Amino acid sequence: MTARTPSRLAGATGLAAFAAGAGVLAWIGAGYAATSPLALAMTALIAVAYALGGLELLRDHRATTGMRQALDRLQADPPADTPQLQAWLQTLHPTLQQPVGLRIDGARVGLPGPAMAPYLVGLLVLLGMLGTFLGMVVTLKGAASALQTSTDLPTIRAALTAPVQGLGLAFGTSVAGVAASAMLGLVAALCRRARLQALQQLDAAIATTLRPFALAQRQGDRQARQHAELLQALQTLGAQLQAGQETFHRQALDTHGTLAASVEQSLQRSLADGARLASATLAPMVQATLDGIGRETQALQTQVAGTVQQQLDGVARRLQDAVAQVAATGQAAQAAQQQQHQAALAAQQQLHQATLADQQRHHQALADDLQARQTAWAQAVQTQADALLHSVDQRQQQLLDGLAARDATRLAALAQPLDSLAQRLAGAFEAASAQAQAQQASICQTLETTAERMQAQAAQQAQQTVAAITALLQAAGEAPRAAAEAMGQLRQQLSDSLARDNALLDERSRITATLTSLLDAARAAATDQRAAIDSLVAQAGALLQQAGAHHTAQAEATARQMAATADQVVAAAGEVQASAGQVLASADQVVASAGQVVASASQVAGAATEVAAGGIEVASLGEAFGAAVAQFGDSNQALLAQLQRIEAALGRSLSRSDEQLAYYVAQAREIIDLSLLSQKQIVDDLQRVAGRDAATPA
Repeated sequence: MTARTPSRLAGATGLAAFAAGAGVLAWIGAGYAATSPLALAMTALIAVAYALGGLELLRDHRATTGMRQALDRLQADPPADTPQLQAWLQTLHPTLQQPVGLRIDGARVGLPGPAMAPYLVGLLVLLGMLGTFLGMVVTLKGAASALQTSTDLPTIRAALTAPVQGLGLAFGTSVAGVAASAMLGLVAALCRRARLQALQQLDAAIATTLRPFALAQRQGDRQARQHAELLQALQTLGAQLQAGQETFHRQALDTHGTLAASVEQSLQRSLADGARLASATLAPMVQATLDGIGRETQALQTQVAGTVQQQLDGVARRLQDAVAQVAATGQAAQAAQQQQHQAALAAQQQLHQATLADQQRHHQALADDLQARQTAWAQAVQTQADALLHSVDQRQQQLLDGLAARDATRLAALAQPLDSLAQRLAGAFEAASAQAQAQQASICQTLETTAERMQAQAAQQAQQTVAAITALLQAAGEAPRAAAEAMGQLRQQLSDSLARDNALLDERSRITATLTSLLDAARAAATDQRAAIDSLVAQAGALLQQAGAHHTAQAEATARQMAATADQVVAAAGEVQASAGQVLASADQVVASAGQVVASASQVAGAATEVAAGGIEVASLGEAFGAAVAQFGDSNQALLAQLQRIEAALGRSLSRSDEQLAYYVAQAREIIDLSLLSQKQIVDDLQRVAGRDAATPA
């Protein structure tokens, strides 16, 4: 309500002033209606000019009022987006739509005002003076005629009365022209004041409500969106890297689990196969040995039986003579023999139990050793896997930090050339604008000088010169505005093109840096994994050497034990041959020695089985590690080849982008050259017209 009150008061004041001027013209015209047709015609001409000025000011006032109403609606319902802003601009007067839009964009352009009203203000005064001059010419001509035709004083007085009264009436046109000019000037001043107030209200709305639609604000919002998109892209890239790392960890764990399962299965199969092969190999040897021992024992028993039979035949004859003595001696010998049998059985049982205990301890030691080795190997693999995962995490974090630092440095480096380029373009545009303004000022000065010289010419030449000057002024006013619009459009196109190209270059640079970092990370991971596999192979070789040394020592000990057993068998056979009287005890010792031989053979078979199982286990472990290393090398080679192809494709894309950017720059340069050439042609045309007009009076 407060903003509309001055506008209404100004409108009422302007209407009252225009009505007052129209009333003065009507009053003067009514006075000339019956007395002077010439003065009436001049008054009518003044009224027509006054009406034209009033119509133009009325259109300007309506445009100003419409803009103020639109600004009031804008305060109540501000636009949310560009289509709503365009719809709001369509509600303005057609002459105000483009200037208001340019001011919203940030260009400091003025609003168009009345073009003919200032000219009509001066024209009304000149028309009033022209009517006065014509009235004076007619009056003085009538007075001269009266003086020439009259001779006496009363007749002269009577003849001069009418011209003098007509002279008073002739000055009425001056009154009409001055009054109309004053009222029209007052109304024009009120319209300019209203337009200035509307312009201030528009600037306030641009600074508050319409600020989001300014060019600088839109550029800032676009940069903010681009930064947000860049941050989102970096977050997405980080998530992708995290997902890739988790996938790699899962694949590594699966691979290690599969490798452990395959190693375990290989060990089990190798143990079973080794046991079967050792059993199948040693069983015939043991059986042959036992058969040989049995045959020798049978032959020995047969020989001993023959010898005993001979001795018994000789003794039988002697025993018949001393049966009583032999009976007593036999009973004593039988008791001693039973005692010897009991002692031999007890010794054999103790030896068998000791042998079983030794075998159980040996098997338990072998099982504990195998379990300890498996546990140590699993712990070593887990430790290496944890170290590998930790190194991969640290490497990824370092890569992310380096990537962020390189992106920040690259953005800063790109921002500096763009700022310098924008400053140079702004300086060039300001210099061009200053040069154009200086040329326009010189042209206006030349036109003013030409107009002053041409005022002394005839009326027709004056009208032609005024028309030419008006056309030149309009052309001179339109040329800078058209050049400014073309330069603004060109600047906008260049800014958009540079922004798109910079965004594209930034995106491709980020992709290239990301792929490079991924390639480096893959190479580093491959190197670390290859080193880990080499260390595992070295550990497996050391374990193989230790197992070979252990099995060699066991084989040597078993061989020594078998040699000792053979010596014991030979000694037992010598004892049997040396003493026939101790046949039963020797036979028991032979049986015990055979049991020891069987136990030693079993130990040899077990040792051979362990040696074969250890060799097969180590061989299968080496084959599994070799296959894993070959598979990992193949996958790394495929990954490196794919990354190299991606890098080559990105290089080709960057080269195409550089060619496109060079093409855009060449087009922009050509457009600037054409714009400067057209502006130079306009200035040359104005200078030629000014020179031709200056040469016309001569």
